[in-house]
Amino acid sequence: GEFEASLDYIGQMADPHLADRLSAANWAMLGHQDKARIFVRRFREGNPDFDVDKWLSAVPSKEQWHKDLYREGLKKAGF
Repeated sequence: GEFEASLDYIGQMADPHLADRLSAANWAMLGHQDKARIFVRRFREGNPDFDVDKWLSAVPSKEQWHKDLYREGLKKAGF
């Protein structure tokens, strides 16, 4: 739920493009669909067959609510 803090952290990464999915989800959860779509488009350029549910099934997470929140953000972003 700390979407702005997450975006700040991503901005400090050496290669923030590696977190385009997460950036898109954060912007969508903050209600900024225009910014979310930029990251969705950029990610889809290199990964046109990306499937949210398939990918999330492979992501390790201790808490189901975390995956559910991430799924919601990705779906809102347009994935």
